[in-house]
Amino acid sequence: MFDWVEGHETVITAVAALTAVCLSFVGILLTFLTSARQQRHARLSVRPIGYVDHGLSPSNGSITLRNSGLGPLLVKDLRTYWNGKEEAEPFKSILELLIEENEPIKQNFSGRLWWSYNFRIGNTALRPGGEVSLFSWEYRDLTEKYELPDVLKPSHRRIMKMLSEMEIKIRYSDIYGSHRRVIRLRGEETFFAA
Repeated sequence: MFDWVEGHETVITAVAALTAVCLSFVGILLTFLTSARQQRHARLSVRPIGYVDHGLSPSNGSITLRNSGLGPLLVKDLRTYWNGKEEAEPFKSILELLIEENEPIKQNFSGRLWWSYNFRIGNTALRPGGEVSLFSWEYRDLTEKYELPDVLKPSHRRIMKMLSEMEIKIRYSDIYGSHRRVIRLRGEETFFAA
């Protein structure tokens, strides 16, 4: 066998060179694949996971935007729709109803209806694990903490009915701007009018 090698040095040198070039090419290819996978992992490790949560009890309720991902959630905009039509100002219809409902509550009951809302949420960031209240309401000064008096039940039903007809859409992305999502909360899936 060694006798064959002595007569074919140029062939062996060419095969060795070709093998070295192929191994170099495989090494470069593996480097690019590893780099691409590492970049993908870096993007996934800072991806936000946004969702709209709600809490309801007889005396209060809230709609909250939460980020359960590992990266900041960059909110692009918030839109609300009532009866299929986009509102000029988010939560405008429900605010008008709450203002309308507050007068009879003041007159017929010693408490009052209190609310807060956050419609200027566009172009803001929400840290991982963070949350922001989009809308909340509460019947203040109730004598019994969790029991809604009969005088407030019609008002509460009207609020629940309106929320059941509302849709909330929030557009957001990750810090790279590549992970774009729209969160939709449809009232009929969430708020059940009594």
